[in-house]
Amino acid sequence: MSLKVEVVKDIFRFVYYYPFRYLVGLLPFSLSYRLIKALGSIGFKIDKKKEFAYSKEVKRLFPNIPDEEVRNIAKETLLNFLQNEIETLMFPNINKDNIDLFIEYVGLENLDIALKQGCGVILLFAHFGANQMVMPAIGYKGYKMSQLGAPATVWNDKDDVSYIKRKNMEIKWRHEQTLPVTHINVFGSLKEAFLCLKRNEILGVAIDGGGGKDWVEVEFFDKRALYSTGAIDIALRTNAVILPVFMVRGHNSRHTMIIEQPLVCPEGADKTETITNYTAAFVSRLESYVAKYPWHYMYYLAWRSKIALNGGDVPYFKKEDTLLAKQKG
Repeated sequence: MSLKVEVVKDIFRFVYYYPFRYLVGLLPFSLSYRLIKALGSIGFKIDKKKEFAYSKEVKRLFPNIPDEEVRNIAKETLLNFLQNEIETLMFPNINKDNIDLFIEYVGLENLDIALKQGCGVILLFAHFGANQMVMPAIGYKGYKMSQLGAPATVWNDKDDVSYIKRKNMEIKWRHEQTLPVTHINVFGSLKEAFLCLKRNEILGVAIDGGGGKDWVEVEFFDKRALYSTGAIDIALRTNAVILPVFMVRGHNSRHTMIIEQPLVCPEGADKTETITNYTAAFVSRLESYVAKYPWHYMYYLAWRSKIALNGGDVPYFKKEDTLLAKQKG
């Protein structure tokens, strides 16, 4: 990346996390959403790289849809991502009294039923939509929840991260720490994750992250995709109930959090096969949501493709799919 481009990005980061962050704290939530969508619509016309990156992922999953629809999905992807990002600026102002302004709950009874079994609950999700909003949605309803994941500052360990980006990630992490959950660093000890479930509490885990040690291959839109085994392994070792959860944003920017019924799968011939069966069951549900709301997932796929092409984390899709995307790009 050229120095000029990086300087421009740092200027934008400074404006976003400093004067704009304070502005968001003063404006009504609805006005902040409208403002970021308006700015995003302008930005989409200017930043053709974003349109190309998102469109490539749309075409990977839906090769037969018209170009105009591809472009519309790419635009909605950017607008949805920007709304997700602005919500991190709102975190310190979200609380138990206003959480219903952000979230409509569907399936909360599934969580209550699962907790009655006494072995804890794993809320299993993907980086689909505003997955971070699961934390305030659950915590501000009075449930005890821990979140297993990487802190925003994990990227600060990279040598090529600018000073402004480092400071921004620190701000983002401070905002995340205002949420009513216990954060458990996925790169550290997992003892607290097991203790959380032993106390019959809730553990939030994303199944599609790029970190991890062990992986299974599962079909996703007729392709072989790679998913970490960690979340399912914890569930099998603790007898925790696995509840898939999806966050869907409406046209008014309000979310519907859908907590589905538990994953129930047959035992495999060995542990790996059992984990694969559970993973495939979740991914099947994820696929149905992505088919209906593709703009909720294309940003994440584009980001994973970029990281993989730069030699970073394990690619989302099998290596041959990633190389093919690179050749086409």
